[in-house]
Amino acid sequence: MSASTAFGGLGLFFVGVRLVGTHVRQLVDDSVRTLLARYLKRPGVAPIVGMLTGAVTQSSSAAAFIAIGLMSSGAIAMSSAFSLLTWANVGTSALVLLAAVDVRALALFLIGSIGVAFVLGADQVERRRHLMYALFGIALLLFGLSLVKEAAAQARDNFWVREFIEFSGSGSHVALMAGLVLATILQSSSVVSVLSLPLVAEGLIDFKLAALMTYGASVGSAIATMLLASGMTGPSQQLGLCQVILRGLTALILIMLYWVESEFGTPPIMAMIQSSTSNPALQVSFVYLFFQIASLVLSLLLKQPILRWAQGLSPSAGDRDPNGPQYLFDEAIRDPRTALELARLEYSRLVQLLPYWLDPIRSESERGAEGVTPADPIQTGKKVSAQLLAFLEATQHANPNFPADLMFDARNRAQSLCTMQELLEEFCSILMGIDESLRPAFAERMTEGLHALLLVTADAAQDDSEESIEMLKMLTDGRSPIATRVRTELAKGDFAAPAREALVEASLTFDRIVWLLGRMTLLRASA
Repeated sequence: MSASTAFGGLGLFFVGVRLVGTHVRQLVDDSVRTLLARYLKRPGVAPIVGMLTGAVTQSSSAAAFIAIGLMSSGAIAMSSAFSLLTWANVGTSALVLLAAVDVRALALFLIGSIGVAFVLGADQVERRRHLMYALFGIALLLFGLSLVKEAAAQARDNFWVREFIEFSGSGSHVALMAGLVLATILQSSSVVSVLSLPLVAEGLIDFKLAALMTYGASVGSAIATMLLASGMTGPSQQLGLCQVILRGLTALILIMLYWVESEFGTPPIMAMIQSSTSNPALQVSFVYLFFQIASLVLSLLLKQPILRWAQGLSPSAGDRDPNGPQYLFDEAIRDPRTALELARLEYSRLVQLLPYWLDPIRSESERGAEGVTPADPIQTGKKVSAQLLAFLEATQHANPNFPADLMFDARNRAQSLCTMQELLEEFCSILMGIDESLRPAFAERMTEGLHALLLVTADAAQDDSEESIEMLKMLTDGRSPIATRVRTELAKGDFAAPAREALVEASLTFDRIVWLLGRMTLLRASA
């Protein structure tokens, strides 16, 4: 009976962890991210925001993901992201402290309350629904934990349990490695610490071994963060290294102090924690909290050296492929809000490259007048726009419950950008097909008019103001001065026969480009 109770309790616990993680991410929408980015720049705000982030997500890896997303989008600097992460580690102590007391009644109350809320239709509003599922996840993990505690109380005389106890007591290195491996797999040191509480409470494992398991789990969660950032480049990868360095240093110092205390009885860290309460589970919770506070103190003392060490360990982290994506990374697919924000930034960057697509048919004197020309804007645009579409498709497939209209709008904009690139390439190809001796001045004026329009579009990509959108709407209207002048000059121009046919085709492509720019402007306005 105890085995099935424990197994069912673990199942409920892990389902609850997944529900909390999934629906809390949905609650952190664009407005919340904007507030985070704005207030993290103010002094004294990082501790509050960080602890709330850790308390809500209950995972250092999840908190790191949010920090990496904000940093990748340029919303916060690496220094702020590091501060957010260290304070978030302290916030993850909330669940461990809560789980140390009898929470079965609270879990049942939450389940009953959420059931009533569903009956009353409170889940019809999206944000309210995500909040309800997140609370339901908390209720399930707390109820599952209470079942594990119940099973642990019944399992003292079980043969396999006795074998486990003997194995866990075979050495401190076993406890350290067990915590490290489990936290790396589960991506959360708080979850591993919570799972050890029933075993300590029922005397199945020793308090000091549970403390070592907690130390190992804290290092394991840092390794999980590093694995999360391993496929990234730039500061994102360095932030993962900062987490590993900080937690590794903290664990090293505390393990050394543990050994010294075991041998000489000083400093009495474990003794003080044990004397603070008679509840063994609460003692382990205090060990977890102590580790997070020690990690925080080290981060305040060694912040700049740790940042430098991370940069030294990853010297190529800042070197992004100039012809590849600058904001996208595969791990963001798991969080659609972050994915959409990064896709928006990549889209904006590609729009800013559009004026360079006309360089093959512009005069040497006119090229580069607006700034430094990228190494290969056309090949970059083709490759990255295809990757952007694939990124958005993968995000949609990975998050089927995410609002379809938001994902559809993002994919629609990306597809329009791909079409725009094809039209610009076609426009250049048509004009390049006209012999230079037969190419009239009108062709150059049409090209420069289109280039000016693309420059305005590129500038507006960095400016979401209503004025820039209204200007683009006016310029891309079918009756705009640029489009009207092209048609007038084409109608009255006396061009050679071979050139006239190509110019007519080019002007039609010009009209399609102007129309598509107008459509892209409307899509931006709706977004």
